[in-house]
Amino acid sequence: MTKNATSVYKYLDNEKINYQIVTHPPVYTAEQADKYVQEYQFARTKNLFLKNKAGYYLVTIPKFQE
Repeated sequence: MTKNATSVYKYLDNEKINYQIVTHPPVYTAEQADKYVQEYQFARTKNLFLKNKAGYYLVTIPKFQE
């Protein structure tokens, strides 16, 4: 675990925020991720990492039901 990851987990714990860690290889679609997360119950999302001169951003968007 990296120093940055440890600080994020510590912050979540201190704020009493529930979280779940799911580790899997990189995937590009929710359908590809399905085979790695079958045992878990949670909302499906799409994540987009962005970077500009000010820093890094993580945008998380819920998967819409069709």
